[in-house]
Order: sequence, then structure tokens, then C-alpha cells
Amino acid sequence: EDTHTRRQGAFSDHLVLAKLYLAAADSDAGYFDKSIVLLRELQDNGYNKPELYILLGTAYFEKSDYDTAFRYFRTILDRKPDFGYGYNILGEAYFQRKDTENALAYYRRAFELGYTPERSLRTYIQLAIGKGNMVDAAYAYELLLGYAPDDTQVYATLAAIYKELGQYDNARRVLTRLLTRDISLKPQVD
Repeated sequence: EDTHTRRQGAFSDHLVLAKLYLAAADSDAGYFDKSIVLLRELQDNGYNKPELYILLGTAYFEKSDYDTAFRYFRTILDRKPDFGYGYNILGEAYFQRKDTENALAYYRRAFELGYTPERSLRTYIQLAIGKGNMVDAAYAYELLLGYAPDDTQVYATLAAIYKELGQYDNARRVLTRLLTRDISLKPQVD
């Protein structure tokens, strides 16, 4: 056993950090198995902080081993129930497994916690519309406006959804917001 890299039976802080960075780099490069080996070694030696479970869950997720990824992400959520990224990645995993109900629930919780990546919002909208849940679609479209403030299609679709829901004031609000943002849509007066 290398006494320079061990301290009281555990990895030194510097070695832990180096292994975490290397594991993340391996995952980023698509070497998920290498990443998992490094991370499991840390886990086997008593390291159990959230970043370990994030990296392990992500690596297994990228390998399409969703059951194992679920286990690691649920561990994070058990310890840190306000962790939006964990809910988001579980939403993505459920989406990949075609479990729409759970995908929607986990994405929604991530959004409620302030974690709203554009890709997830678009997936959520697709799932909500597919289920005929226009209220949830409108919710996500409102969040999506933060990423696409000049996308006229987002405004138009959101206004159409509000109109379909009978929420004419909301439809008007969205269209007014669009018109104040995009001068090219305002009537030309000479």
C-alpha cells in the first residue's frame, strides 16, 4: 500500500480531488468505464460526498445503465432533497425509458427548484403536449422564454396554448410581450 497517497486508511484530499477531476475528464471524453473505476475506488475507500454520486450516476446514465444511475441519483436526493440537477437527470433517465409520468414529475421538481436547462424544458413541453396536458406545457413555455426571448415561435405557441385553455388575458400578455420585444412584428407606419 502506498503510504504517500494514503492517510489513516483513506485517500489524501489532493488525491481525491485529482481522481474526481480525472474521472470527470474521462466521462467528458466518453471513457465512462474508466471514470467508473476511479469513482468506485474512491467509494470503496470511504469517500461519499455528493459529487461522487453525481459523477457515478452521470457515467452510468451515459452508458444507458439507468437502474444503476437511478440508484446513485436517488442517493443524492436522499441526502440533498433540494438538488435540482438530480431531479433533472432522473427526469431525463425516465424519459429515455419512456416513462412519461415519472419523467414529467422529476423534471417538474427540478424546475421548481430553479434548475431549468433549455433541453429539459423542451423535452418536458413535448411530453406534456403528448399527454394533452396544456397547463404543464404552458408552465414550461413560460420558463423557456428565459432562454428564447426573441423566438417568435415560442411566444406564438404559448399564446395559442393559453387561448386553447381559455386564458385570454395570458394569451394577450404573451403576445404583447412579444410585440414589445420584436420591432419587426410591429405594424409599419409611414
